[in-house]
Amino acid sequence: MIWIQRLWTGFMVLFIIHGVWRGQYTSAFLLSCMLLYLANAQSVHEAWKTRAPALMAACAIASLILSFLIGLQRANTILNSQEPTEKIGIDDKVLPARLVRGGDKGLLFFSLDDKKIRFLRWESVKQIETL
Repeated sequence: MIWIQRLWTGFMVLFIIHGVWRGQYTSAFLLSCMLLYLANAQSVHEAWKTRAPALMAACAIASLILSFLIGLQRANTILNSQEPTEKIGIDDKVLPARLVRGGDKGLLFFSLDDKKIRFLRWESVKQIETL
């Protein structure tokens, strides 16, 4: 039965490498966490029962890493995209763009014309059309 465990671990490592290679950072990180958990399940449960500070710190750090990787994956998706998701009308022209974030002061987007991240204040935006 040990060979099944090793085979399964090997496949998990291949899935993690494939996820990183394809830019799926969050999936690769979560698979890595699952692999670590399954390898150390007994000691993790004991630490959980005693509310060990090291386990709580590890969970907090893992949450921070996960939130960073979600942002990194989203940024890579936006920067590597070729197709616009929105058309932003300003003054007399329309810009094909990928929206990054809309805030109370303006609009942050990736301009596909010049391949740059740009910010427009709401006063200069005439229309936004979703494709």
